[in-house]
Amino acid sequence: PEQLEDLGFPPDVRGAAGGSLYERNLATYWPVTAWLHAMLFDPEASIAYGDVESPEPAEAWNATIGSWRPQRDPRIAARIGAFAHTGNLRAKMIDLASEFDHLLPPKVHFYPYAEMVARAGKTNLYRAQLIENAQHVDSWSEDPNYPAMRPGYPRVIEAFDDLVRWVEG
Repeated sequence: PEQLEDLGFPPDVRGAAGGSLYERNLATYWPVTAWLHAMLFDPEASIAYGDVESPEPAEAWNATIGSWRPQRDPRIAARIGAFAHTGNLRAKMIDLASEFDHLLPPKVHFYPYAEMVARAGKTNLYRAQLIENAQHVDSWSEDPNYPAMRPGYPRVIEAFDDLVRWVEG
């Protein structure tokens, strides 16, 4: 957690009892997120492309989750590339990010995407807002152990209404 900001993550948030919000997210969400990505993109475990037909390779993959390197097989990069964003928007979009999101860090995802939209010349279709004191998991934002955190959900609902007004206006 002490090196988070150097790696592009938001700073850690310490709970009233001293616990690390980053470590909580890491332990709870990173393994399942990595596993889901492997099931989609990794030829050694992917059920999405029919690379494997039984769950055993996927289950065995769990033991090596910490050592997964997407660059070991060019098919992984190609599959990930098919999901790549370019910023070349075709419709109005409101982008929201949570200030303390350790799973989709704003410095790594939110700000670079806004730069892609600008390079594509589509800023007229794009609005973005960083939700202060929010993080990836709203229910943890209401945890009394993290009194400074706020849920992002209310802003998400407002953003949807803003988008409707923007599109219809």
